[in-house]
Amino acid sequence: MQTEQTNAVVTKEEAAAQWEQYFATRMPLKKHSYPALIKLFFVVMLCLLVYSFISVPRDYKFAKMFKRAGIYYQKGDIASAYENMAVILNAGFYSTKTRVLMARILLSTEAAHSDNDEDHLYERALGLLYGLQLDKKTYDEILKLMPPKYFEQEKADEQPKPAAAPAAKGGKK
Repeated sequence: MQTEQTNAVVTKEEAAAQWEQYFATRMPLKKHSYPALIKLFFVVMLCLLVYSFISVPRDYKFAKMFKRAGIYYQKGDIASAYENMAVILNAGFYSTKTRVLMARILLSTEAAHSDNDEDHLYERALGLLYGLQLDKKTYDEILKLMPPKYFEQEKADEQPKPAAAPAAKGGKK
């Protein structure tokens, strides 16, 4: 017994007629109105998305400079690292990582350890670190970079100063 299989071939005209029949019998979608807060939320999210696309290239450029400064610092090229970090800090990026790296760079210069530190590099480094909460590892690394004169100044500040003579008591009679 032989069975015949027939493949149903649909022509373009038949397919078009089927689509017309489908569109004629389907129910149209009802118009839907979204609340004003949802529309406002959508507009705000769209604005944030556009802002992120605009700001990413600028931030990406500074992120590359930060990474490059870290590489220069690790290689011992302090001048190049300083140049990159100066650009980043002048642009207004004051994250903890940027401030710590710049402090390390400033403390790694020979001028910070000389007796003629006219630029007060270690004081500038401490100014960058002011107000930061550093973890123990970072704090220890910074202490290793500090010039010895800083610790001498600390010891001098800790020594008690002679007490002033009490003022003479007495008044007019």
